[in-house]
Order: sequence, then C-alpha cells, then structure tokens
Amino acid sequence: MIETQHPAAPTHLPWFVTEPGQTDTLMVFTGLFLLLFTLTMGVLMFRLLYLPVTLVPQEQKAKYEVVATLCLIAMFSPGNFFWVAAVLVAMADIPDYTPLLRQIADAVRRIAEAPKKGEEAPPRPEEAGQQRAVMKATAQMVLVLGLFLAPVEVIAASCSSYS
Repeated sequence: MIETQHPAAPTHLPWFVTEPGQTDTLMVFTGLFLLLFTLTMGVLMFRLLYLPVTLVPQEQKAKYEVVATLCLIAMFSPGNFFWVAAVLVAMADIPDYTPLLRQIADAVRRIAEAPKKGEEAPPRPEEAGQQRAVMKATAQMVLVLGLFLAPVEVIAASCSSYS
C-alpha cells in the first residue's frame, strides 16, 4: 500500500514531529533534562540547608549538634524559621563555661579531700569513703547547676547590654 499525503497537509513538518513507530527525540531530551535539573536542584537545596553546619567549628560539639538538628528539622518543615534559627545559632559566639566549671568542681573536690587542721588520726576508711562520696556528689551538683545557670547568665548579660 502506498502512503499518500493528504492534500491539506503541509509539505514540510518540524523536526520534532515524528513518524508513527519512531522515537520521539524531543520527549527523550525533555525527560533527561527534567531528571538532571531535578537532581541538580535537590543537591543545591541540600547544600544550602546544610550551610549553617559548616559555619560551626567541630570543637564546639554541643553547638554543632544543635545547629545540625535545626538544619535537619528545616529540611522537613515548611517555611524558613528553623534554617534562620540555625544560621543565628551558628553565627552567635557562645562562651564555653565548661573549663571554669571543671576548675570549680576540682577545687571543691580538693577542699573535701584535704586533711583538717587539728585532726591527728586519719579517718576510718568507711568514713573517708562516705566523705569522698558526699564531696564528689557536691562537686557534681556544682557542675550541673553551673551548666544550667550559664545560659541564663548569657541571656541576662545580653539583655542588660541593650538597656
């Protein structure tokens, strides 16, 4: 059977119009372009959402974990609130109070272990163990209270500097 063209059809068709049974090159090209574009935009978005984590030094572990958690929440929540919070936390310079609190705890521990004036005989081992346990618990409480009060002091200091 001979295929004849309809008399009203144009003589020249554009390149993207394919014959029946042939590969549609425009659809293949468009599909590949959309796939690569989607992957590229996804990678760029993940890098942008991960950006605040790169601003935090690895030595500040607690701050690093807070910023990483905020970035992870920002990936799965609409809006930019968590990402902005992650950037602000990453850029804020929060002082590290742990060495100071460790010094306080060590000083309290040394005071507890020091012999008393006028005490001639060393205490019995069971009493010394109880005293050490009590003083160790006291030193740990000082350290824990210091860790909870340190952020309050930072917030109070920052609020008082604005007035």
